[in-house]
Amino acid sequence: MSDLINKKPDIFELGEIMDAAIINLASDKSVNAITLQKGIFFYLLSLSRQEGYNFKEIADIIDFEPYKLGPFSDFVNGEIETLEGYGYIKVEKEKNSIRIMASQKGRDAYKLDKRQKDIIKNIKFLVENLDPMEITFYIYFNPDIYPDTDGDLRQYFISNSEIKDKLESKKEYYVRQLLKKKVIDENTANLILYGND
Repeated sequence: MSDLINKKPDIFELGEIMDAAIINLASDKSVNAITLQKGIFFYLLSLSRQEGYNFKEIADIIDFEPYKLGPFSDFVNGEIETLEGYGYIKVEKEKNSIRIMASQKGRDAYKLDKRQKDIIKNIKFLVENLDPMEITFYIYFNPDIYPDTDGDLRQYFISNSEIKDKLESKKEYYVRQLLKKKVIDENTANLILYGND
């Protein structure tokens, strides 16, 4: 994996970064495809901040768009299909969901450096423990994800959401779920429930 500091990543490097993230997020247990999409979005946002990239440019290259269920990218789906074709992941179709699990071949092929491992560790916890609605709620409403300077980014990615109002009307329920699963602390819970939007 190339060192991306002080470089603007191109689509090929971003593809490699995403492939490594997909493999590593799904390396210990199978994850829901929608949840994985949100995990990749959050990973690229976190990596951009750490490396000093303009996330809006990254999101544009990867073609993340404000979809009815939150941030979504056909590019990510294409990478999943490619990885499946190479035998790096297994895709299982269930009744109402698609689950993804990295193969040993994929885990051997895609290693992360220490910086990337640190970022993926937290996001992996989210994709393994939250259902699609919970992770979408987390991405929509957690104030730590979008600092004050990124308020327009948050608004953009929830602009076409068909579930935002439903999630907002059940804020207390989802905050309780995130607290129960130890994803947020009491301070963040209070900011979500009572802070300024």
